[in-house]
Amino acid sequence: MLTLTLVGDTAVSLWLTTRADRLGRRRTLLVGAILVMLVNTMVFTHLPSNVLLILVPLMPNLPLAITVLLVRFSISQMDVPTRQSY
Repeated sequence: MLTLTLVGDTAVSLWLTTRADRLGRRRTLLVGAILVMLVNTMVFTHLPSNVLLILVPLMPNLPLAITVLLVRFSISQMDVPTRQSY
């Protein structure tokens, strides 16, 4: 999970540095900070939801599987406001 975040941050940084002189350095820094923050929020909220979904069939009994599924449902929509801000 951390590796994917670092790859995304690196890609955003490289893209922004090639356009810094054209857009202005302060504006580029502001855009870069916002993009990195939004991408990190999406990654750190989306991956735990998928991990919980993978764990559901591995649960030894039905009540535990239902509990994991309910926890997954409760955190699965945490990245929606972040995605809608793009």
